[in-house]
Amino acid sequence: MSCTRLYAIDDDGYSEVGIFENSFRFSAYVWDFIAQKYFNLEYFPSLDTDLQLRIWNAGNEHKLSSAELIVLAATTDCMRVKFSDVGRLVEAFKVFGGDHPNSCLTEQAELLSGLKLSDSAVLTWNQTDINHQPYFLIEIDDDDDDDDEYRESYFIDMSASKDLFEQYDYLHSQKEQCCTSSVMNDYGKAPYI
Repeated sequence: MSCTRLYAIDDDGYSEVGIFENSFRFSAYVWDFIAQKYFNLEYFPSLDTDLQLRIWNAGNEHKLSSAELIVLAATTDCMRVKFSDVGRLVEAFKVFGGDHPNSCLTEQAELLSGLKLSDSAVLTWNQTDINHQPYFLIEIDDDDDDDDEYRESYFIDMSASKDLFEQYDYLHSQKEQCCTSSVMNDYGKAPYI
């Protein structure tokens, strides 16, 4: 069974701080909920990329609650949260998880509430461990020709990540100014909030 892994990254490297069994209790659960509630679908459309994008960007078409927007954003790949924003994340996870006991959001909120990390730490998820390696670890092949042993090492690259609350706050300030927002990434293909 797949699982969702939660990582903390700081100046000293990274550590796995939580494992939540059955990754369908996080991302897929939230996507199914949004698809059902706002798009009148039975479940998330796995084969319709245009409709997937609409669901991931549901806030552009529908009035989602703050908790729904934050939880939906947390399910996207390469999202990070500064440790200073964990309280906001916990609150959204508790609200959503309280209404959805079959999700793992309440479990994540409980774990996040008890974390003791440095102020410089960020949190990020590997949505499903089927991909074996979190996006932020870049493998270095260190093959010494004089030695038959193969050694692997990694470095942390967060350049692909996006800060959840920076995006959330920016989009909400834009909505207040002009009542519109776009949440596509630089390529126009993947959602943020």
